[in-house]
Amino acid sequence: MARILVRDLSKRYGDVIVLGGLTFEVEEGEVFGLLGPNGAGKTTTIEIIVGLRRPTAGEVRINGHLSSHLPSQMRARIGVQLQHPYFEPKIRVGELLDVHTAYYSPPPRRGQIDLVLETTGLSRQSLVQHLSSGQRQRLALALALVTNPEILVLDEPTLGLDPHGRRRIWQVIRSRPRDGQVVLLTTNYMDEAEALCDRIAIIDRGRLLALGSSQELIQEGSRRSEDCTTLEDAFLAITGRPLP
Repeated sequence: MARILVRDLSKRYGDVIVLGGLTFEVEEGEVFGLLGPNGAGKTTTIEIIVGLRRPTAGEVRINGHLSSHLPSQMRARIGVQLQHPYFEPKIRVGELLDVHTAYYSPPPRRGQIDLVLETTGLSRQSLVQHLSSGQRQRLALALALVTNPEILVLDEPTLGLDPHGRRRIWQVIRSRPRDGQVVLLTTNYMDEAEALCDRIAIIDRGRLLALGSSQELIQEGSRRSEDCTTLEDAFLAITGRPLP
């Protein structure tokens, strides 16, 4: 069953086309990736899916419901990590998680918060202002995970992290989905898409160019170029340009 359905999604700002009719589905139990360069439309797509922007045309359905009319109990089952979240610097990590979860009914148990802190390698007593950029990324992920969501939406979850930080977040993402959960993530890292995603949608300039598993995309690239043996080769063959 499609947990997220994106159909003919378009977004314009005046004469500028950001999205040009995207269509894809995220199936139950899969990790689905949007792969593309900066400016491809990945973040705009995510923001429309989670209700932060309105599309110019098209629709998004989550569990069969229009995303713009989701029941509150269903919206509470979605965990979201955006690229550049703001955190009050003088609050402690544990306090931030406590405040965040207080908006949910019923709120997660203390044990769930402690489990997420352990999973992301964060300390409850740490002040946000003393966290490194990698720790802040993990804090954003912790906030998305702490309610044990059925749908996890991650926008460039490892952007700017060192290899150790990236691997730590990869481990968290690999532990999901389970019991029908889904993960939708965006990335412009080829190795990340290949390591984490069951299926990958290659998008560029707001348009879907190809969709499939890593191997299926390599096969598609091979039909266009004799030298296609890797996902990176496939991206070049399909888009006509390398991923920066």
